[in-house]
Amino acid sequence: MSMDNAVSEARRVSGNKPLIVTECGYHNKEHNPNHPGVPEAVAAIYHLHLFFVYFNKGIQRSYKYELLDLKPDKAMTDMECHFGLVRSDGTVKPSFTALKNLIRLLNDSDQEFSPHPLPLQITTAGNVAIQSTLLQKSDGSWWLALFRPVSVYDLKNKKRLTVPPVSVTVELEKNKNTYLYNPIISDKPVMSFKKKREITFELGEEVLLLEIKK
Repeated sequence: MSMDNAVSEARRVSGNKPLIVTECGYHNKEHNPNHPGVPEAVAAIYHLHLFFVYFNKGIQRSYKYELLDLKPDKAMTDMECHFGLVRSDGTVKPSFTALKNLIRLLNDSDQEFSPHPLPLQITTAGNVAIQSTLLQKSDGSWWLALFRPVSVYDLKNKKRLTVPPVSVTVELEKNKNTYLYNPIISDKPVMSFKKKREITFELGEEVLLLEIKK
């Protein structure tokens, strides 16, 4: 079932009430014919995409299943033992680190405020398709999430796929200080642009965040 069909089916039950996803995410048991999983590093990439995709579809809240792997399963015999952000021995998976960085970057106070629009234009070399989510914090800063609707793992052949980066340009109405983040790597900027109206960078398989100062 496609995402659009799933939302449509949910609306038949919930009407105009908020939609909530109670369990979502990926497990790491790759060889699982009816419900294949992905390697831990791939899951980290997909998990960051997942929450923005849901948000853009009008899902107001999504819960990753689950925090901790159910029990040790080194032989990878049971997919239910590999849904966690944390392994059963307490060590964290790449998804844990990526989501922790994302939460730190997007964390905000509970102060009420009225968000303001941000005129901008996003273009890519060769008109490659990308998706975006624009958020604003109570301090007035905007946060633009950019990601591509791509697969990074071949489920049938169990192989990692290479996604060549594409050049992305974000054009603003006025010069602003902006900072680029890659939550897979860190919660610190990987690039900064001082008083720029046009920002260009490479976007590959991962979600990138652009902080745009007020």
